[in-house]
Amino acid sequence: MYPLYTVASNYSDTLDCVEEIVNNPVYCILNLCRFYALIRDDLTLSKYDGGKWALENMDSNYNDVIKNAMEDYLSDTNNSYDNTRLKEFAGEAISLINDCVNTNKIRK
Repeated sequence: MYPLYTVASNYSDTLDCVEEIVNNPVYCILNLCRFYALIRDDLTLSKYDGGKWALENMDSNYNDVIKNAMEDYLSDTNNSYDNTRLKEFAGEAISLINDCVNTNKIRK
């Protein structure tokens, strides 16, 4: 469990990704993945490792989105992203994160 101030700071950044995911998909996708790993399983991961964790722990319907972000993160590729899918992914990730927050898993 992490202190509330640590989670609050990361949570604020995560919520920003809901609005920014279309403009900055790689950062937002991987940040959402790693914050979910932190909040759900108390794991502190890099962006890339957060993506790997998410491939095993999130809805496989979004594996293509996560894999594209991981590929772009490691290389000079620039995959195209469907804005609707990005927003759906962000919504799903925020919903999962909120479920964890609402279980009072956070140390105050």
